[in-house]
Amino acid sequence: AELHGSAASIQKRFEGSVPDFDLSIAFDTNGRPLLYAACLGLALADRNLHHSHPNSNSHSSSSDKPASSSPLQVFMAVLRYLHSELECPPDQPTFRPGGCHRPPIHLLARACYPRAVKALLQCGADPADTDDEGWTALMATCMAADGVDDQNAPTMEERCQTARLLLDASEQTAADDVPPLVNRHNYRGYTALHLACEARMGPMVELLLRRGADPLLRTWVGESPLGLAAWN
Repeated sequence: AELHGSAASIQKRFEGSVPDFDLSIAFDTNGRPLLYAACLGLALADRNLHHSHPNSNSHSSSSDKPASSSPLQVFMAVLRYLHSELECPPDQPTFRPGGCHRPPIHLLARACYPRAVKALLQCGADPADTDDEGWTALMATCMAADGVDDQNAPTMEERCQTARLLLDASEQTAADDVPPLVNRHNYRGYTALHLACEARMGPMVELLLRRGADPLLRTWVGESPLGLAAWN
């Protein structure tokens, strides 16, 4: 669909499928379900394409205003089709070996596309869903963009918008017997605050603290958020 610029090509392929074949739970040879694959495609897309207009050299400052046939716009069309027509489960994880059953929302949160994250949450995705190693989408939002050039990295505002969406959604569905999303930890004991401090994301650190992040929590080897900030 990204190659063709619309969801029409995917719909044509579906129409010719075996009648009783349930595409909503189908996955490819790498263990990726359809919705997960769509999120992966957006996460790997060139961010500059979101602002490219034919015969124009101007660029928008916000990825929430996608250009015509931009990867984000195409993803939104594909998501609508997969959710409304095929009823693909919004939390169906990858079954790729080594993928730790990562849910789709982790990919969008890692890439920090607020509009896409909001749309997937509206489809019923769980903002607090974890993979096999305890990672959450909020943690993914706070990870440093290693190996990504500055032009293709999300802005701090996009990161913070994504984090607010996840935190707001989690507060509406939170259970009394589990820690709040902001203080969940992964298999190493890292919380979102640890990761934001390690990545030197000042605005994100402030946001997490305002939303109840505990600055005294330590990793399994005794590292505090302050210690990680000082070390880095």
